[in-house]
Formats: sequence, C-alpha cells, structure tokens
Amino acid sequence: MGKSKMRFVWLVILMLGQMASAQRILTKSQLESLIQKLTENPRQTWVTRGSLKVVHTYYQAPAVLNEQAILSMIAEKTEDYNNNPAKAQKAAFLQAKFLEAIPFNVRYDHQNESTTVTTETIKVDGARFYQETCIDSHQDSITPTRLQAENHFVNQLNVETNKSKIYSYDGKRNTKYIKSASFALLEDSLGAPKLPKALRAGLIRWGAGLFAHETILSSDPSASIQRIDGKQLVHLEFHHELASVAATLDPTKSMAALDYTLTRDHGQRVSHFSLSNYMQLNGQWIPTSIFVEQYTPENDEYRLLTSEHWQVEVLEPGNLQADNFAPRLEDDTLIDYVSPICRKPFRYKYRKDVDTED
Repeated sequence: MGKSKMRFVWLVILMLGQMASAQRILTKSQLESLIQKLTENPRQTWVTRGSLKVVHTYYQAPAVLNEQAILSMIAEKTEDYNNNPAKAQKAAFLQAKFLEAIPFNVRYDHQNESTTVTTETIKVDGARFYQETCIDSHQDSITPTRLQAENHFVNQLNVETNKSKIYSYDGKRNTKYIKSASFALLEDSLGAPKLPKALRAGLIRWGAGLFAHETILSSDPSASIQRIDGKQLVHLEFHHELASVAATLDPTKSMAALDYTLTRDHGQRVSHFSLSNYMQLNGQWIPTSIFVEQYTPENDEYRLLTSEHWQVEVLEPGNLQADNFAPRLEDDTLIDYVSPICRKPFRYKYRKDVDTED
C-alpha cells in the first residue's frame, strides 16, 4: 500500500474514531486531505474496458402546465407559418395539413408526459465503444387521434422505427445505425465522440471542472461525519459561483458517493443523484443502480422535470477484440457515408457480397 493511500486510510480511521456525537466537523487539515484524495485519480467513466447490459428508464414531465401559455404558443406558431413567404410546403393542401398539425405538435412537445424503458448493451475499450439500444416500452400522455395520425406533419415518437439503434466508434469511424429503419450514417471521424451516457451517468468527475482540486478549495468547502441509518458517512459541501454541491460519501467504499445534489443558476436548476448497490471491480467501486432527477422551482416548491434510472443487469470486465466495435449491417441498409474530404454525403445501399470499404 502506497504512503498516500496509507495516510488516507489512517485519516478515515481517525475521523471515525473521533466521533463523539451524531455529527463532527472535519478540521481544516482533515478536509484538505479528503479533497486531495478525492481529486488525485480522475475518472471519466465507471468502466473503461468490458461489456455491460443496462435497463434505462426515462421519465419526462410536462414542460409547460399553463394552458394559456400553450394556446399562446399555438397562436404564435400558426401566425409565424402563415406569414412565412418561403414555406417548405408549396401546395395549398400541404400547407393546410401543416397548419392542422401545429396544435398537436405544440401540446406533444410541451405538455406530454412520457416514460420510456430501454435495454442498452454496451461494449467499451478506452475511446472505442459499441452501444445497442432497444425500446422495451414507451408511453405518452398525449396521443394523436386516428385522423391526426394520418397527417405526416404530426410529430410523435415512432416506436417501431426507432425500436433498435446502434451507435459505435471503432477508433476511426462513427456509425449510427437505426436497425429498425434500415438506415445507417457512417462518418470518418477526426476525433473520438462522447462515450455512452450509461458509462458516466451519476459519476462525479473529481479532479475536473467544478470538481477540480483548487476549485473545491476556493469554494468555501466544509465536511462533517454524520451517522445516517446506523452508518458513519461523510457529508461534503462547497459553494462555487457556478454551482453548489452537497454530497454524502461512504468511507468504507473509498469515499464513493451515495448521493449528491447539484444546484445551478442560483437555484433555478437542481439535479439530485442517488447511487447504490455498489460492486468492486479492479479496485474501483461501481454503482449498479443510479437515479438522476432534475427539478425546477415553481410556486415555492420544486417540480420534477425528468427522472432517469440506470439498472446494471450484467457487468463483465475485460479486453475486447476490434470486431466488437463494428456493427453488422443487414443487406439493403441505406447508408449515408460522410468523409472529411467530401462536401456531401455519399449514399448507397449496403450489400455484404459487394461491400468494398476498408
């Protein structure tokens, strides 16, 4: 065990051993040692190499509750369309169909309450990844009538078309493959894209940005030991001009976060994170249940905007072969190929027996 890790272990033992009441404030030196330990080994993702299967539940509340505001939005969009001299729809009957769709589209975009459950299969090896997302169920509070559904200007999530999606990066090329729609976008990349959200959901990026060592030290930090549900935990707070953070950390799991709240825009945006059912993998603590909730103040209380839950069903560490990151396209898949040296995408239909790429 290294000297730094040994000092931190003794710091935790000392803090817990000095517990004299339900709460004890950490001294300045204890606080500085805690922040140093938290930020000295930054993590970008929960898992860097391996494969996992995650069930993701996403809830979205209505964005606008005021009916008068909705009616005003409908009237404004209708007026804007009528006054637009360069309408995309040239025929009068198409313009009429577009106008008929506006009320539903406004309500669907701003008043709809929805819940979507997906199963995500992810493989990752450093910057390379493969993510397949399948919609298990989707529910909307606002649905079109039979007549509205026949209007192709009506916007609503088409579950069948979007049922199966694959997003991958093999180190050279981004692939976005909507399997259920037989369409793929291949793009030769000049840089690695962001890794799938499931790999970083709820992860505190200690050592970077708001959670950088010097940023925390200059943001009026404080910490205390508290007994919660019979366990001695560390409560850390700091207040930066961009955001305030309050976190509960578990000393028995290398100070893994059990929950934390991030308050931004002077209280106008509040995010709450709950992480549980930790497992240890290659010396790292990884939660297998993650909740993320977004709130906004409304009428002297906070209203839930979105809620997400990631439940890790399978987690297998290990290196993967290069072919794990290239999706297997089906014959007759329509492909748009984008290259940095071409001004326009090249479109073609994929056939295994005639494909010549690479």
